[in-house]
Amino acid sequence: MKTGLELIFTLQLAVEIMDEYNLKGLEKRHANMLRKTLEKNLESSYDKAFDLNPTIAINAMNLKQRMISQIATLKEAEAIAFSEYVNNFFEDKKKITKDIKITIKQID
Repeated sequence: MKTGLELIFTLQLAVEIMDEYNLKGLEKRHANMLRKTLEKNLESSYDKAFDLNPTIAINAMNLKQRMISQIATLKEAEAIAFSEYVNNFFEDKKKITKDIKITIKQID
């Protein structure tokens, strides 16, 4: 069941990543318009999720940011291979994750 947290965290992450890019001209204007709209609409939802469990909220953001940054560094052939790896994971994720222990801790 989707709770909307995925959307909230992903859009919040997008807003934060926009700060890292030096956009100019029309791109910057459009990005800022999108950012302002997202921030206005996401702020209360993100705050609610963060208030429920700050550690999980921060970890979710940091882990997704790490994953996105890692994927962005892949060459095209590597990205295709990684896509197949991810697809295999989703086809049999119960088997793959049954022996994996997930520990929630602060990630910097």
